[in-house]
Amino acid sequence: MNRTARLILCLALAAVCSLGCESSGSTGGSCGQVEACGGDVVGSWSIGQSCGVSDTFVVAEQEFFAGFCDPLNTGAVFDPGTTTWVGSLSFSSAMAFTESLLITEHQSFVCRDGETCSGLETQIQAAQATYPIQSGSCTAVAEGCRCTIVWSAVSQQEGTYTSAGTKLSLTVPGHSATDFNYCVQANTLHWIAQDNAAPTGNADIVAERQ
Repeated sequence: MNRTARLILCLALAAVCSLGCESSGSTGGSCGQVEACGGDVVGSWSIGQSCGVSDTFVVAEQEFFAGFCDPLNTGAVFDPGTTTWVGSLSFSSAMAFTESLLITEHQSFVCRDGETCSGLETQIQAAQATYPIQSGSCTAVAEGCRCTIVWSAVSQQEGTYTSAGTKLSLTVPGHSATDFNYCVQANTLHWIAQDNAAPTGNADIVAERQ
């Protein structure tokens, strides 16, 4: 598979990942420090906060960005990125859900494969014409070329859900079910990507009941 085909495949996987990622909640707990507790998700929710997302939810996107570097020659080395989520979620008593999300990522990485920075910028700008890359640039650094990309995509989908204990399972037509840890207390919902307990931070997206 050539590099262009690999980039297309990785971005397709990234879009599927972003469409499936949600949030989970618990009032009184700091973002990233809430353990899965289950609860009643029925209602409408507005996403207001996220933390730790770059380390967990955006792995597929990082794989796409890394495709600009030659994987046979050290590939890409990522700096800590940031991700913001804006949008809404709704769960009905009939076990149906809808989501409308705008997910924006700021990612910076260094390519150490000997490519010129102008060549890398050309690749990114070419991909920008087709994919949800808002901007991209590369500058020379001691280790190679540091590229910064802003990636933004809208996720709108609907499907069905089931809940059991601390797990919420979402199914979108045409895709297999995806399970998430979650916690609802009062009017706060946290989607938690990992089972590790505090004080180790979890990737967490926080929404408030509307």
